[in-house]
Amino acid sequence: MKNMQFKLDSSTKDFDEIFFNRPVSKIQASWVGIVTSKNVPIKKISSIYQIVNEMSHNTSLVADEKQFQDAFAVDVSLKAKKTPGYSNIDEAIESLVNCKIIIFLAGKELNSDMELFMIKLISIFKGLIITDYPEIFYDLDFEGQKIILADKNKIKSKYSFGLNHAAGLVQSYALENKSPVVYFGRNQIICVDNSLKDIACIVNSKYEVLMEDYIGFLASLMSDKKIPLEADWLRYCQAAGYLMRKMQTEGLRSVKKYLEDKF
Repeated sequence: MKNMQFKLDSSTKDFDEIFFNRPVSKIQASWVGIVTSKNVPIKKISSIYQIVNEMSHNTSLVADEKQFQDAFAVDVSLKAKKTPGYSNIDEAIESLVNCKIIIFLAGKELNSDMELFMIKLISIFKGLIITDYPEIFYDLDFEGQKIILADKNKIKSKYSFGLNHAAGLVQSYALENKSPVVYFGRNQIICVDNSLKDIACIVNSKYEVLMEDYIGFLASLMSDKKIPLEADWLRYCQAAGYLMRKMQTEGLRSVKKYLEDKF
């Protein structure tokens, strides 16, 4: 991809419209669902949950009952049956079906009970799913939208990544999965849209980037939109990067205050 164009972070004025148009109170806020497989670390889910709530959105957390036990407040704990699947999937789906965005994290692998649940959810849900497990969409007719999360375990190179080379690999992965992709390097995030050729959004940080921090902000900002995944979503990727870096240096409370001061 010799002619790749990069959208780099610039001044905060580029994001003022995004930040200014955010809902003022929980009454206007959207719902963000979080679904997690039992091998995803609690700390990762806690970070996403905390960020989405500090961004004034409502959350619905659905998890395997063995994952959190009493360590975290779960809206619906999925209870395993003797046969494959969960006994209370209808309750869980009801808590998620009206969410604008669902963040679904599988981690390194997905157990069969959670896979059956997600297949049922995908057959009903028509919003945006952000996930690290693109395989769940294979051979399914999903009527909603999706963003795939990836890292070096998903996108591999035989030699060191240059920016142009890395963006090209991420673009190829997006085309392969017919989906926008957010790729996480150690200090860099690359966002591409499968329908926008040779354009990538680059977010750089002097600190190590954590997927959960960035996705918490991205999902929150995109939930403010009537249709989360539109042609301008890469601007929201840049804005999420700005808030993530602000949190890295000043803390989450400073982000909340910064956004409140916009009104």
